[in-house]
Amino acid sequence: SVRAVRATAARVLAGAVRAGMPQAREALLAAAADDPDAGVRSAALDSLCVAGADAELAEFARAQFEVGYSWAVMASAAGLVRYADPDADRA
Repeated sequence: SVRAVRATAARVLAGAVRAGMPQAREALLAAAADDPDAGVRSAALDSLCVAGADAELAEFARAQFEVGYSWAVMASAAGLVRYADPDADRA
């Protein structure tokens, strides 16, 4: 299905994010915020975890959690906060 292809693409982009490609990061941010499918949003958020500590990314993840698009998206957003904000576990 098209949804499955988009979700797979989001997972594959993690390698490009890890390699420091800003276009990949921007594509994942857009998918995480705007894709109509919760599975694609979750895959995008999960893929962004490879970026490591990043205050801007942590804030983005918190905002996506607050949107409450789906339980799966909220779980992925919470996971991204844990990776992007190393102090999140202590809050």
